[in-house]
Amino acid sequence: MLVRNLELVVEACRDIERGHADPPSLDDLAANAGLSRFHFHRLFKKVTRITPHSYLASSRARRVRAELSRAATVTDAFYNAGFNSNGRFYEAAPDILGMTPTRFRAGGEGELIEYCFGRGSDGVTLVALASKGLCDVIVADTPESAVRRLNTTFPKADFVAGSGACTEKAYQSILSVGPSTVSPKLPSDVRETVLDHLIRDEFRKVAPYRRTAMPAHAVVTGS
Repeated sequence: MLVRNLELVVEACRDIERGHADPPSLDDLAANAGLSRFHFHRLFKKVTRITPHSYLASSRARRVRAELSRAATVTDAFYNAGFNSNGRFYEAAPDILGMTPTRFRAGGEGELIEYCFGRGSDGVTLVALASKGLCDVIVADTPESAVRRLNTTFPKADFVAGSGACTEKAYQSILSVGPSTVSPKLPSDVRETVLDHLIRDEFRKVAPYRRTAMPAHAVVTGS
């Protein structure tokens, strides 16, 4: 991967993140990169495996999860993240939060969160599931550091390592994506945003979410 191509894509990712409330158009992003719409779009997807529009959606979802822990109200949180209507946010909430906004804002109180890992040569990917679906995707150097981040986000939740839901859906999602195929040359936060989108996209393709029993402490070994 040419260094300049990587730099152009990372710059575009930062523009998208900064413009969550008023996102730049594809024309704007392409012009900033000095490329045509077609060539910029192709380059962005080649480097990240997702489109600029998908990166915006994933970045906005991750921002609203962060805003819920610090904004004065749920309404402030979703407007701060770039959702322009109450209905649009609540329609998307189960998919991006995995639980109700109220429970997410309360640190996962009342939730049992199940998690499992995908392991690769460049670290681990933790996928966590709550009552309504996938609630977090974390990329870290070690399982321990990933779990610490999960506990920080959901300090009032209960946790179980490995579950039926993880086996049936998250395992398949992680393995289908192959986290190690997303360039480790991307900044860690950009890479995590990309993997968040890819894993959630795979998660949606599997049969409807349900919890079933499985041995605890199951671990996925990724490519």
